[in-house]
Amino acid sequence: MSAQEIVQRMSELAERLLLWQRQYAEGRPTVSDLEYDKLWEDLRRMEELYPEQRLAWSPTQRVGSDLSHEFPERAHEVPVLSLDKAYAVSELETWLKKNQGLSSQPLVIVAEHKLDGLSVVLYYENGILERALTRGNGWVGNDVTANIKTIPTVPLKLEPGLRLAVRGEVYLPKSQFFAINAGQEEPYANARNLAAGTLRRVKSRETAEVPLHIFCYEAF
Repeated sequence: MSAQEIVQRMSELAERLLLWQRQYAEGRPTVSDLEYDKLWEDLRRMEELYPEQRLAWSPTQRVGSDLSHEFPERAHEVPVLSLDKAYAVSELETWLKKNQGLSSQPLVIVAEHKLDGLSVVLYYENGILERALTRGNGWVGNDVTANIKTIPTVPLKLEPGLRLAVRGEVYLPKSQFFAINAGQEEPYANARNLAAGTLRRVKSRETAEVPLHIFCYEAF
């Protein structure tokens, strides 16, 4: 490929990714995480091969974020980090070899299904749910407290005096996603997109109309 062709291809990938990022931030994502990740990886690998052609405005040059201007932004008490991704067995093997040398203890691996939804952190003060933030950029998230409170499985009250932050994934079960899609003239792309878009609706009564669930997996 010529330098011009490389820049043109990088521009096409970057523009498409930026469009998908805007759609996601506006609560109307149009592609799956897998499709987005594949395109992101294509661009990242091109930039590694041709660093001199890397675009200054490439989406790979900024930290990933799900922040939306529709909701207030608030700082997380503890950074909310994201997970590394692997697209091939060889990448996983490399990761394992790197981490095996970091501890004198045997490495224990726990594998589980991925719940595909939207990451949130619930903050409890004196046992009461005070606020709920999206992951955002890991340091600052959107305040979606009113919408989170519409999810029946979210505890609004814990033990008195308890100060706690709980991380979880808001998702929509596939059975309910299929039931919702059955009544749509234009079906939603997937359950993850619908869950993320629903949690970002400005009116909480509209969020309450969709049977969202939450799976909590970490407390600090």
